[in-house]
Amino acid sequence: MLLGVAFEYGRDSHQYELAGGVRTSDRVRKSMRTRIKGTTTERQPTEMVSA
Repeated sequence: MLLGVAFEYGRDSHQYELAGGVRTSDRVRKSMRTRIKGTTTERQPTEMVSA
C-alpha cells in the first residue's frame, strides 16, 4: 500500500507521511564534508594546548 501512495503522490508528499512512510525531506543524511569538518575542529584545540 505504501508503494502505491508513493507512486501516486511521491515520496516527499504529505500523503506518503500519513500512510506511514518517512518523507525524503525529513531524513537526515550526513555528508562527508560535515564528518571531515567535525573531526578537524576537534583536533585544533588539542594541538594548540600541546604546542
